[in-house]
Amino acid sequence: MKFQIIIPPIRDEYSNVPPYGALHVGRALCDNGHLVSLINVDVERPGTEEILGRIEDFDPDIIGFTSIVSTSYKFIKDVSIKIKKRFSEKKIVLGGHLSPAHETLLKATGIDFVIEGEGEIPIVELFDAIENNKSLTAVPSLRFEEKGEIITTNLAEPIRDLNRQKYPLFEMLNMDKYLFDVNSASSYRENFSRHDDFELIYGEYPHAFSVVFTRGCVKQCAFCHR
Repeated sequence: MKFQIIIPPIRDEYSNVPPYGALHVGRALCDNGHLVSLINVDVERPGTEEILGRIEDFDPDIIGFTSIVSTSYKFIKDVSIKIKKRFSEKKIVLGGHLSPAHETLLKATGIDFVIEGEGEIPIVELFDAIENNKSLTAVPSLRFEEKGEIITTNLAEPIRDLNRQKYPLFEMLNMDKYLFDVNSASSYRENFSRHDDFELIYGEYPHAFSVVFTRGCVKQCAFCHR
């Protein structure tokens, strides 16, 4: 099956932190024989018609949105509704920080499925269920609407051993957009310039790249699925 991931714009300027959630989900699908495409709206800033045109060209079976709290909601709502009007037969799934608001998403947007929490295992099982006409209630971490009722399944167990995870789909990114000049990032210089070797390390090639080594959070925000 074919999957097209849309990375919404987060702020007025694009984030130099790669969309790790979407890249890990994409990797999981690729490893299970699916074809994945990426529309990085955060970096590229295409208009809605261009997004719809790229969906038409790729012709995915399922379209996905990754989401950041509040800042991406309006974009996701507007674009998902327009996708549904143009491609009514295509299913749309969302994951990320907006997922705890699944009732609003399922009722007020074009989203068909919401995956809450880690997405690598549920997205593969969702594709398998759709492709083989299996029951969606067996897919973990899934939220969807059926006959006017919101159905929620049990959360998938967290992935404990991150060393077993493969690298995200970095090959789908324009990596130059995610290398940032440490001399232009004041917080970075303040935190690391005290290191004795700072000038030696960054003198000739003053670039850095954001890498995520752990998962989880120490906070207990009311809007989070945790």
